[in-house]
Amino acid sequence: MNKQAIDLIKYLLGMIFNAAVFIFIVWLIFSFTQDSYDVGRAFAAAFTNERAPREVEIVIPDGAAFDEVAEILYENDIISSVWLFRLEKMLKGATGDFEGGTFTVNAAMDTNQLMAALRSTDIVGQGIRVTIREGSTIRDIGVVLEAAGVIEDAEEFVRVADEEDFPFPFLVNLPNRPNRLEGYLFPDTYMFMPNSDPWDIAMRMLGRFDQIFTWEHRERAYELSLTVDEVVIIASIIEKEIRVAEERALASAVIHNRLKLGEPLGMCSTIQYVLDKRRDRLLDEDLQIDSPYNTYIHAGLPIGPIANPGLACIDAALWPANVDYRWFVVSDEETGEHYFTNNYDDFLRARTLYLQRF
Repeated sequence: MNKQAIDLIKYLLGMIFNAAVFIFIVWLIFSFTQDSYDVGRAFAAAFTNERAPREVEIVIPDGAAFDEVAEILYENDIISSVWLFRLEKMLKGATGDFEGGTFTVNAAMDTNQLMAALRSTDIVGQGIRVTIREGSTIRDIGVVLEAAGVIEDAEEFVRVADEEDFPFPFLVNLPNRPNRLEGYLFPDTYMFMPNSDPWDIAMRMLGRFDQIFTWEHRERAYELSLTVDEVVIIASIIEKEIRVAEERALASAVIHNRLKLGEPLGMCSTIQYVLDKRRDRLLDEDLQIDSPYNTYIHAGLPIGPIANPGLACIDAALWPANVDYRWFVVSDEETGEHYFTNNYDDFLRARTLYLQRF
């Protein structure tokens, strides 16, 4: 091969290398600037090691530069990489020094949310801190928001949540059912302004769900042949049935096992959802209520979630315990502990012991 041919090959290889570098840079920028669930988000999540929700109070010195703030966040385990945080600053144009103060941030916040939290001393001072507890229903949330002075009318919040449009992919193709957003208003601690718009509040809470329900959750749902909606329904049942953390995965196993066998779930919580008032003990007539939420007379999952579950119950819904249990019943009313079994006669005996206490 002559020198001219060798030079040509070197030139072509150099062109290919330069093109590859250019494509990679474009892809990297795309990864950090898109909000949709695409390869960009997956790429970013893999490198930033997405954090579990965890609130931390940090102190920022007055006039602190961006790099100094990045180091403080890294030292408090709020971000996993100072370098990537600086890169996002460059791509998204975050500039300027910071006002000093004590701020509450969450390890699950993205860069935009962190910047907003650290630059909002005037807003935070006027805002209302509201905690929405795991297992709250949409109506519960409306009542809490109204009582806190965040909204004027709880019923208007319920109406907006049920009737207005919200641009999230996980809401597409939901069946026609009451309380359409039930299950997707993620329970967490939020800061809202007084007399906030109900639509804006719902958007915040839906956005939080969108952040919490990661690609790992979606991949696991695919492995189990479940839709996101089915995962949320299962998680909501676990949230309402279980008080002891160690029992969540066991209850999930019961639900999955009964679904595989085509058996009615027989979950009291699904009937409580349609009652006007919660009962300490369901009556026989309650078990016959004609409702798509009645899992005593209808096999399979109810038509929709019965509460807004937290992350622990979402995880339990996707990673059930590897056991063959098919029934559970309360064994200790005070602690909320349950007795789990794969034997129906054992279940009936435990249930009889429980009912004898009333």
